[in-house]
Amino acid sequence: MTDGAAPERLWVVLRQGPLGADEEAILAALDLAAKRDGVRLRSVVLGTASYAAEGASTSSAHATAPLYVLEEEHRGRGLRRGPGRPTEAVSYAQIVTWLFQAEKVISFP
Repeated sequence: MTDGAAPERLWVVLRQGPLGADEEAILAALDLAAKRDGVRLRSVVLGTASYAAEGASTSSAHATAPLYVLEEEHRGRGLRRGPGRPTEAVSYAQIVTWLFQAEKVISFP
């Protein structure tokens, strides 16, 4: 880019099963993708793939599942972990909103 500023992106990361030990691997993969695409990551939303698979379903099991939102910033030397904010309950509508706002949706097994 001519002005040197990287565009901000909202990335939604979907994965099967609970979040935990694989979190660092997911963020490392995003870091590589960000370097390749030359973007600064504004937000990384870590959720579960069941939200996407359910389509229009509003089952309570998925509507209130915990979701972790991590603010990340691409600094050229990897991702710097921002404040993680685990939410107690996230509505299905909010998940759908994030999916529609996302410029990139990545699914991990």
